[in-house]
Amino acid sequence: MDNLKLWNAVEKTDMEFTKALTPVGAKNQLTAINPEYIFRKATEQFGICGIGWGYEILSEEIVTGPQIPGDHEPPVYQQAHNIHIKLWYVFNGDKGELVHYGHTPVVYATEWGVKFNKEYKKMSLTDALKKCLTLLGFGADVHMGLYDDDEYLEGRLVESELNKADNREEALSQKVEELNAWLSKQLTAYPYVPKLPALENMHKKLCEHLQMKSSALGIPKDEMLNQLEDAFESAKLKIEGK
Repeated sequence: MDNLKLWNAVEKTDMEFTKALTPVGAKNQLTAINPEYIFRKATEQFGICGIGWGYEILSEEIVTGPQIPGDHEPPVYQQAHNIHIKLWYVFNGDKGELVHYGHTPVVYATEWGVKFNKEYKKMSLTDALKKCLTLLGFGADVHMGLYDDDEYLEGRLVESELNKADNREEALSQKVEELNAWLSKQLTAYPYVPKLPALENMHKKLCEHLQMKSSALGIPKDEMLNQLEDAFESAKLKIEGK
């Protein structure tokens, strides 16, 4: 049994269904995934909700927190909704179950005054369902911090463009041509790097970029990597005076 079969099938997240929650360039990037997208992916893997997968609410409660400052009569207190669910699913003929929690503020203070969230039950349930599915690998690239990596995001963008192209083969051919043109340009730069540390740093980044691009395009990378390695060794010998 391949323990990562499901994880590998659902770990990648389509950028079209994500939303950045922090400004670009922020130290800690936060990305939200559209819940309907996650539920659709669950349906793709398990079957129709209610038949191939579903959930049971085990418990829920409203928790009262500190009093909200202000001249409120009677006093107003912070409140949050907690829900405890069991997710069940059928994969390869086997039934699995997971439990998790969801949380949503109900009554809380904002700069415009006290707010009551009337959608708290739906939001807590959605939160709990997404957390359960996360344990199975859904949206793992986001939760593992890969969306903080510009190289990874570029690769996901390439895959998304190919998947949405009217003629995938034509789009792929164009992308491969662009990659070959990029490679040719980079190879000409190696002889002009004067210092070994700079050369090593450049070479590392170019190899990483090439591997990301080739993986996104689904094409062999060894021959192109060998070209970078040959250029690197040649430039290294030149710097060392050999």
